[in-house]
Amino acid sequence: MKIKISLKSKWMRWIGIGITAVSFVFLAKFLFSMHVDLFRLQHPALTVLLVVALAVCYVGVVYLSAAAWRLALNFISQTKIPFHDVFDIYVRANIAKYLPGNVMHFAGRNMLAQKLSFDQVDVAFSTVLEVAALLVTAVIWSAVLSFQSFLSMITDLSRKSGMYLYIVIGVLILLVAAACLILRKKGLLKKYRRFFTPAFARLLPKLFLLYSLTMMIPGGFLSVFLGALGVSLTPTLLLNVIASYMISWVAGYVVIGSPGGIGVRESVMVLLLGPFCGNDIALLAALLLRVASAFGDGAAYALQQIWNNARRHKSASDCEK
Repeated sequence: MKIKISLKSKWMRWIGIGITAVSFVFLAKFLFSMHVDLFRLQHPALTVLLVVALAVCYVGVVYLSAAAWRLALNFISQTKIPFHDVFDIYVRANIAKYLPGNVMHFAGRNMLAQKLSFDQVDVAFSTVLEVAALLVTAVIWSAVLSFQSFLSMITDLSRKSGMYLYIVIGVLILLVAAACLILRKKGLLKKYRRFFTPAFARLLPKLFLLYSLTMMIPGGFLSVFLGALGVSLTPTLLLNVIASYMISWVAGYVVIGSPGGIGVRESVMVLLLGPFCGNDIALLAALLLRVASAFGDGAAYALQQIWNNARRHKSASDCEK
């Protein structure tokens, strides 16, 4: 599938820049609202360099996430979509997750996909598959790496019946909406019966591997920040740190209304890691990870814009010839 880039995309680019700016304003507001003891940073300059280095590394996590979504989209659409086109949609929509609602990046995908003539239903189903695969991967690894922390988090969530009911209702609404969509459009059931084929079974391990990496790598980053803050990392604690990141990721992902899981993930990290290293250290490490991941998202977006501009200039030069 070859996508033509229209000159009319100028306004879309400016809208994208505006969304990016607003998203980072919300993030900055959250960071400044947290009362963090920055004097815990024994080497501020080295910490800044560490944040920058891990932000650059985080761009690779964004690439892995986009690659996983491309696998899902290719499977559902039964076409091989160029990675550049998928990544272009993914990184631009990804920035919108920092807007209030925690669902704006999903809506952004469909808007951008429509602009590039992707099938809207295919994009929607690929997103549902992505969400399901991410949650299953996170739950499996959380239980394997630190079953006690995972169990205590589930127990705590069950006690908060309001939040538990809220999440269940949200999942049920998504399932009912998907079922109604399939039943209303007669051709969809036939089209998506490939979910019950060996090809789908072969797809699942690939998604599991990619999504495992997208969560284990940031979990490793969190352990690096804890180490930089003076925490002695044993193999057992390292596994707990990675599991804590995954559990906090799930919590931030399912709580609708929290932009990018901001606040929710950090709170859960403190809850799970506080007993091991102290609440102040856990919070500071969580915020450093948030800054690194946010700048990583921004760097991935900026790199894609540079690539798009280079392609446009090349196309313009070819036309002049």
